[in-house]
Amino acid sequence: MAEVQALEYGVTNNNVPNKPTNLFVSNVNKENAAMDTYQLPFGPKGPRTLVMTSSKSSNWKPVLTEEGKKLSPDYQKFLINDVSKEADNQRAAYINKSFTPVQKETLFKGAPKVNNTASPSEVSQKGDQQTANPQDFNKTLQDLKISDAAGGVRESYGDKNYKYPIDANFSLQDCIMFSMYRYKPKKVELTSDLGAFKAVDKGSVMGRVTLPIQPGISDSNGVSWGESSMNAIQAAGSAAALSTIAKGGEGAEESLNTIVKGIRENKSDISKMIAANFAGGATGANQDFLTRATGAVLNNNLELLFSGPSLRSFTFNFSLSAREQKEAEMIRKIIRFFKQGMSVKRSESTLFLQTPNIFDIKYLHKGKDHPYINQIKTCALQNCMVNYTPAGNYATYEDGAMTQYDITLTFGEIEPLFDDDYKNLVPGGNSDTHIGF
Repeated sequence: MAEVQALEYGVTNNNVPNKPTNLFVSNVNKENAAMDTYQLPFGPKGPRTLVMTSSKSSNWKPVLTEEGKKLSPDYQKFLINDVSKEADNQRAAYINKSFTPVQKETLFKGAPKVNNTASPSEVSQKGDQQTANPQDFNKTLQDLKISDAAGGVRESYGDKNYKYPIDANFSLQDCIMFSMYRYKPKKVELTSDLGAFKAVDKGSVMGRVTLPIQPGISDSNGVSWGESSMNAIQAAGSAAALSTIAKGGEGAEESLNTIVKGIRENKSDISKMIAANFAGGATGANQDFLTRATGAVLNNNLELLFSGPSLRSFTFNFSLSAREQKEAEMIRKIIRFFKQGMSVKRSESTLFLQTPNIFDIKYLHKGKDHPYINQIKTCALQNCMVNYTPAGNYATYEDGAMTQYDITLTFGEIEPLFDDDYKNLVPGGNSDTHIGF
């Protein structure tokens, strides 16, 4: 029986609403490059299904098996167009990686050539040793896509442009706009410079709500600073360790010479410190003995050092009163927009919970970013509170709509602010024509 190399990979089916990533394994014959492609089961158990074959006899074109022909026409198209392309790439990358030029020219002459830089994801049936490869790692991360629950999640909200009041002309009136997007995880990539996390990626807008600007708007920017101390002994030891790491034995010798020179130049103070330190060590007092004996302490060079950025939060309060039935319906849609948008999503298997939608918030002046009010980075809606009786009594219109609703929304930015965020506010870079964040 000919040896085979098993190549496992995932392919996203963009032809269906949920866009699931299905797993496949292609067994490549090491003698003639013929390839059998199997659909792996969705769960942990179940048989795999042979759906396609490809060999020199078929001119390297994918051929559906009898089991493959039983699948729906759309899924057959997915197999022939998308899965076979990835299978060919995996096979070609494996051939190029594992065989000599002479072998490729003779034994595998006519086999599909590599048309991308991906390396194959090798799952050997013979226990071949795997080699760590950043591209393999990145591809594996891309395959870790979790499908939505049956029926998917809501992709659109009405005409994508809810507003209150319904007759407001927000092209002339200052307003605040909330735009909703489906959350997409940051791309995590392994690179040679150890870079990993990329910028947040948003898809197309799912819906918008535009409301009048309410009183009490404010923002608060902050960063974290913390106290840090390091006395001369600690500093010398740290510098010596760093020099040794950077330069090896030569660095250690340089550091020792520097320390000895410092002791000679400050021998009076250092001798007192050493004497007090030995005496304190004998009694267990250490630093306290130095202070009691000399009235001095080691200079700890106390500083306030930057320790990291902080994330901002914003709270908005809106009072919505319907003047007619259409406006009452619009208010209902707006409340639903925020409540459903912030809700947790479930995966197809219900094993995982997925991130709620995210929001862009903009203050607008004549339809453009307001130059005199802060901008806000992409946010998560952390809390939505609705008061159905803000006047203190239960009152409805004839159709049951409440006479007034009060909404309190609490958002948190999902990324901290950076200096270079400001240069992208307006054309021309670091211009002061906008107040910024």
